[in-house]
Amino acid sequence: MLTATVLKKFSIVAIGATAIAIGTVGSAHATSVTFDDLPQLRYDAKYISNGYAGFNWSNFAYTTGVKIAVSSGYETGTVSGTNVAFNAYGKPAAVSIDSGTFDFNSAYLTSAWNNGNEIAVEGLFNGQSKYSQKVVVNTKKPIKFDFNFLGINQLKFSSSLAHFVMDNFTFNEPLSDCGVRH
Repeated sequence: MLTATVLKKFSIVAIGATAIAIGTVGSAHATSVTFDDLPQLRYDAKYISNGYAGFNWSNFAYTTGVKIAVSSGYETGTVSGTNVAFNAYGKPAAVSIDSGTFDFNSAYLTSAWNNGNEIAVEGLFNGQSKYSQKVVVNTKKPIKFDFNFLGINQLKFSSSLAHFVMDNFTFNEPLSDCGVRH
């Protein structure tokens, strides 16, 4: 009788541990890119270098948002720390990785100078569009948008009214080609 009770309890513990292990393996670690580990700038901007946070950055620059004109989206779009990213010259911008995939969870977006700025965000895998979402932002406050673009290797951003500001870009760690998270 004692052996049967011990085996039953052991089985319950083993099943519970297996469920926890499966849940942990299946979950992804979210990372938030705040741009605050980039050097603080005085009143200028610099392009974000490829390799920053594991991504290739095309036409994305950064600046110290709290030092830009009051009432601009650069200042109000600063969610954490002092730095924010933006689309240089108001032109389309992109984020990509060389191999594997990532999940784009969310970002805070703000219009830099104009209210009613529509930002088109597209998630692609190997050049093929998988997701597309348009959001409207203003200069008054940053808005967190949940995108949940899964299994992509490129993001494209385009803006209807020139510059937009981005902070706290959140993604799940890139997957390697064999499906293991880095």
